[in-house]
Amino acid sequence: MQQTNHADHDCTSQLPDDCIVRLHDDGILQVKGQDAKRFLQGQLTCDIEKVVSDKLTLGAHCNPQGRIISLFYLFMHDEAYFLIMPHSLIATATTALKKYIAFYRAEMSDVSDVFNLMGTMKRIDKANALNHNFILLSFPSIHSRFMLIGKKEMLNERWIKESNLTTVDADTWKTINVKEGIPAIYPATSTQFLPHEINLPQLNAIDFDKGCYTGQEIIARMHYRGKLKKKMYCASIETESPLIAGQPIYAHINHETQVAGTIVDWSQLPNNHKQKIALIVINEVDAKNQHLSPNENHDAFFTLT
Repeated sequence: MQQTNHADHDCTSQLPDDCIVRLHDDGILQVKGQDAKRFLQGQLTCDIEKVVSDKLTLGAHCNPQGRIISLFYLFMHDEAYFLIMPHSLIATATTALKKYIAFYRAEMSDVSDVFNLMGTMKRIDKANALNHNFILLSFPSIHSRFMLIGKKEMLNERWIKESNLTTVDADTWKTINVKEGIPAIYPATSTQFLPHEINLPQLNAIDFDKGCYTGQEIIARMHYRGKLKKKMYCASIETESPLIAGQPIYAHINHETQVAGTIVDWSQLPNNHKQKIALIVINEVDAKNQHLSPNENHDAFFTLT
């Protein structure tokens, strides 16, 4: 049984170089102002001093108990910071951060309606990107992947056609993320997980040298002294039913069926409506015979990969 992590998971799924993915389920939260860096440095798990303009940084915002409220990709552009996350999580993330931003000369806004986001395996020609005022960012991945961000009136179907690119379904990008062990947080799973439970240290989403931030004491104690009770794994399952982030997973423990874990994220595999892969957090000691419903006699079982 192998733990899924960013560094050693064997993922062979790739996008063709001439394809581009519309990341229509993602949104962007912008933070700007004189104190934007200082504000974010005191809230996020990643080191804001290391955030750059051509590469995405994975980071999280946690509550005082060290549980993840939001997980996002962060970059800097024109002296502002941008947090990319599922659009459904923007409201939750904004509410949590607003508790602290009032003490800083900074402002925060949802700019999802301004920009389109796209993913690609191919580095778009820099001159092409600059000519259209696009932002080209290296994506933290085992494979060479990039995210392209541009104003909606510029980064659109016309540009895709002129660039001789083919649009691919967003599930393809998500499948690669799941296979690489890169999780996402949604409203249903906000505050459910500790960073170590979904492998954030292995994904370089936590900087243990940056100093204090909300939840830092709990997270550091777990890292240096704690014993992790739950871990995240990649698993496959064959079922016609759609999976749901936050959905419980069951197992037969001590002669009875009990909740043994939670679905973090999942993706539908192409060409097979039953075959799905998922990131699941489970108790390692119970990592056998996980299934979807309390009735294990009439259910689909997860296979850890």
